[in-house]
Amino acid sequence: MRKPMRLLVTALIAATACSALAAPGTAAPTAGAPRSSDPTFGEAVFAATHDSFSGGIGGDRDDLQSQLNAHVRQLELDVHLVHGRFEVGDESPGDKVYHGGGNPRTNQLTDWLLVVKQWSDQNRTAAPITLVLATHSNLNDEQGSSAVLVNNLISVFGRGRLALPGIDRRVYDYRGKIIPVLSGRVESRLAYLRDRGVKPAVAINDSGQVVEVHDSGHGTLWFWTGQVQGDWTVTWQTHGRYDTGTNPAVALSDSGVLVEVHQSPSRAALWYRLGHLGPGGQLTWQVPSTSLMRGSHPSLKWTGARTVSEIHQDPSDPNTRIERVAQVSLGQISWGGSQTTSRPRHRTDQAENSRDQVITVDSGYFPAGMTDVLQYSMSPITSDSWHRIIYPQIMGTEVGYDDQKDRDTYPTLLWNGTFAAITANRGVPQTTWMNDVKNERLVRVARFAEDSTGLPIPTYPSTDYPYANWYRLYLSNRPGYVY
Repeated sequence: MRKPMRLLVTALIAATACSALAAPGTAAPTAGAPRSSDPTFGEAVFAATHDSFSGGIGGDRDDLQSQLNAHVRQLELDVHLVHGRFEVGDESPGDKVYHGGGNPRTNQLTDWLLVVKQWSDQNRTAAPITLVLATHSNLNDEQGSSAVLVNNLISVFGRGRLALPGIDRRVYDYRGKIIPVLSGRVESRLAYLRDRGVKPAVAINDSGQVVEVHDSGHGTLWFWTGQVQGDWTVTWQTHGRYDTGTNPAVALSDSGVLVEVHQSPSRAALWYRLGHLGPGGQLTWQVPSTSLMRGSHPSLKWTGARTVSEIHQDPSDPNTRIERVAQVSLGQISWGGSQTTSRPRHRTDQAENSRDQVITVDSGYFPAGMTDVLQYSMSPITSDSWHRIIYPQIMGTEVGYDDQKDRDTYPTLLWNGTFAAITANRGVPQTTWMNDVKNERLVRVARFAEDSTGLPIPTYPSTDYPYANWYRLYLSNRPGYVY
């Protein structure tokens, strides 16, 4: 029979003050004690480590398994993107990484996640493990790095194992769960919360595959690919930069053939691309950016199984529209001659398929302090049907004390962050900030030390010395201490 999670309450302080956080290799507390209360996350306190990957380097932590055996329930891993994959390390991959004991012999993040999963598999009734991933890399790059991190978590733990509880939820209901939290660089946390752009265009096919393209507002073109789900939301899968230009348009066939046309960023000239959208939203370009003709504000629409129509404005006369029709086959595209047309431009910000699935894209204000945000809505469009075009939100995000320095981005991080972080400091401004944020967020204090015990009580007192007597006593004296 598996051991139940226990809550250390005031009545047990005297008996557990010296064993609240067992040293590596010692047994967990005896099972069977009744759980006399069930705190919310806002009431709970968890043993937590800072730089959990560093072992005895700059602290006394041992390996991850020993920390978890000693009731640590918040781990922190610093991560770096290296050649398309994430690796663990302090200032660089491998920096201050302890490879001894049960820790992985590699720096690869997925190997470290597997250690956590294996322990959790064997201790499914333990309190949830909060996993802080502090990224040192910019996830808002051309490679769609956020997708790599999201996929790492899902591939190791499975979607159903990951959870993001609110501050008012009961800890006991999340036994055996993993709570991932994104920390680190500001631009990475912002990129995970929202994507900005202008002049978005969209296409959808009968399989529910979706492609969105947009201008960054600075002359670069980016794409998102996604898949419509049974509840008529879109799971966005891949993201990246593909060209320079403005006013992009896109069309997508039922076989995944993609045609894109855009305007030059500096003049009235049109360029086109041909690509293919495969399983998992993987976009492959088959024909690179190629000159089409003079023109502005292009638009596209499939008019047959292998036929696509492009209508744009004549740069010499905005009231005149020009149409060209292309034949597409076997990774090739052949454009016919151009002619004036009385037909209006094809709509670029809305697309539909034969299954009556209609998707509309826009760029503008989104609730919770975000502006110029790319968003979509599936018909029927209502005031609450708009969703961000963004990766699956399987990670919580931290707002940090130092984020206040940027008044433009701080509101977004504050209003969307369900977690908060601050480096241990007993100054009045830090204490005031902690008191302000802790009513609505789970607070982590990094580098929590013996002289930090006078701070407001955090959810995660994240220390480099989890086995120290002062830390054990501190936890034992917290009525909401959970392991």
